[in-house]
Amino acid sequence: MIRLLALGVTLFAIRLWAAPLNKVRIPIGVPNSFLKSRVSKQFEESQLISLLTAVRQELIAGIPVNQALANVMHDQPREFFSNSRDAAAEMSDLLAGLARDADQMQNSVLCQLVKILTINKTSGASITSALDMMIKSALIRQEQNQQIAAELSGVKATITVLALLPAVGTFLGLVMGVNVVYWLLTNPFGWLCLTVSGALEVLGLLWVRKLIRGVK
Repeated sequence: MIRLLALGVTLFAIRLWAAPLNKVRIPIGVPNSFLKSRVSKQFEESQLISLLTAVRQELIAGIPVNQALANVMHDQPREFFSNSRDAAAEMSDLLAGLARDADQMQNSVLCQLVKILTINKTSGASITSALDMMIKSALIRQEQNQQIAAELSGVKATITVLALLPAVGTFLGLVMGVNVVYWLLTNPFGWLCLTVSGALEVLGLLWVRKLIRGVK
């Protein structure tokens, strides 16, 4: 029984280590709000900056809001802007379509864009300065995300090296003529050590992955 438990914990630790640390698994039956938040993160900051810049250029050229959005949405991915593209094809209210897309993605920047475009459409007030501020904020967030990604790459490399140390130590023992594997698999104390070490390895990897996801 202890041997099977030790083997199971060890295999689980190996599988957990082999899985990419930045890969997010979405289990069956998660709430829709969680799925929406993942979709929002998939719409990258660079795409958002491109969209805001395109809208700004269209409005500066004197194009009405609805037509400006229609021109911009023509180049946007349908997976994120299906409502907006359908509204553009039907020549209906594009702001309402963009509002639905922003709500589905739970993207606060797009929701803010809808609000200022509505102000421009109803009152004719200039929103160039507001768009400039949104673009500047998006550029700052993009730079911060790139810095975080660069720092996390070094952390992940360190975690990989540390996770491999038990296997490397066992291999070096075999090279020097010490059959550690035989003792671990045949001795009750070896089973206990294997179980405890495997459990600690699993807990350590889970803890580190939680920390990394928290930073992201």
